[in-house]
Amino acid sequence: MSYWVEHDGGLVLLAMSGGGEPHAQMGGTVAEVEALCDPAQCLYLDGEVLDLGPAPSFRHVRDAEMRAWVVPGVSALALAQDAKWAEIKAERNRLETAGFPYMGKVVDSDAESALRITGATSAAQAALAIGAPFSIDWTCQDNTVLALDASQMVGMLVALAQHADHLHQVSRTLRAAIYAEDATEASVAAVAWPSE
Repeated sequence: MSYWVEHDGGLVLLAMSGGGEPHAQMGGTVAEVEALCDPAQCLYLDGEVLDLGPAPSFRHVRDAEMRAWVVPGVSALALAQDAKWAEIKAERNRLETAGFPYMGKVVDSDAESALRITGATSAAQAALAIGAPFSIDWTCQDNTVLALDASQMVGMLVALAQHADHLHQVSRTLRAAIYAEDATEASVAAVAWPSE
């Protein structure tokens, strides 16, 4: 059998199993439940164990009323703003590595592909600098091939940079809306990445 030692407000002080009934500690009450979880990340509310998972940061504390991790002294609006900004950044980062258009094709833009583009562009620039011929066959996201000369290879790096810059411009605009002086929880919730 598993037992919880419960404290006021749903905070769990101690979890133990077997060995007989525990004694209440620090004014808490004892409740029997079916499963244990880490007392540092659980609440015991309405006869149920609520596992909140690990704290998002060292500043977060368990809040029984909100049934969530919260940062003391931070408003619900500020929490909503931070959560929405994290959502927008995650989408920006996903799109940044999802590929970009170039010469009618979609080219991979994950970190490894960006390094390859940079390396090939360096070779193309070196060839241009010394007047040497340069050509490269570039495999696109759909596995078709683009035959590129030196200028086109340099253009690919420019297109990659413009792709990333566009995404960052969009995210900055969205961030301004999220953290606007007149922002409300409803206006923050309505902020979304624009569909392309």
